[in-house]
Amino acid sequence: MAAPLQLPRLRDPFPPDESVHFSKRIRYSPDHKFQKQSTSFAALDEEEEVLRHGVKPFIKLQHPHTVYHADYNKHTEEYLLLDTTSVHFWTKTGQYVKSCKINTFFTNFISIPPNECLIAWSEDVEALKILSPSFEFLGTVESPSTVKSVIYNDSTDELLTGGTGNFTVWSFRKLKDQKLVRKSVIVKGIHPEDQLQQLMVEDVIGPAQRCFAVSSKRVYIFDIYGGQML
Repeated sequence: MAAPLQLPRLRDPFPPDESVHFSKRIRYSPDHKFQKQSTSFAALDEEEEVLRHGVKPFIKLQHPHTVYHADYNKHTEEYLLLDTTSVHFWTKTGQYVKSCKINTFFTNFISIPPNECLIAWSEDVEALKILSPSFEFLGTVESPSTVKSVIYNDSTDELLTGGTGNFTVWSFRKLKDQKLVRKSVIVKGIHPEDQLQQLMVEDVIGPAQRCFAVSSKRVYIFDIYGGQML
């Protein structure tokens, strides 16, 4: 009988006698040096590593009201913050630009620069609202269910939405009012109570492109061109 496989024992990065004595902060540095600074506070050793890459704080926007949604427009290089009454514009360096009053309520929106419009929705309403770039109300289209997630597929110029028990593909009709046309609705294979809350489009151009949708403990994969679940 063969001897059982012996796996190497990995060192515990936080052994009992060290875990309460060590904390780490990471700070971004524009130069190409790796630096360390040690300080002491209340008998605890604190080590700070200065890195030239990685996730780092960029700016902090102070807003006096509750923010329902935030978006970044890469074409204008502006941040957009939505509260109950207005959308507020900020530069990428944190400078206030302007505010636009909204005449219809919504809690989420996405900018569609190629079609010069925005799509807005609320998670408890079975509809999508079409707005102008200045957030003027243009129209409404009914959705198969409440809308839980929205993403724009720029390679096909289509809008993809995830709802409760369905995945929908929309096409833009090139008219003045920027109406949306429902191209396909996929329900087969989706649990009727599953809410598709996150969408991701594969970075592939052509018929092989897929969309991944996350719902609680399930991940669904859709064939965008074929209009079906894989």
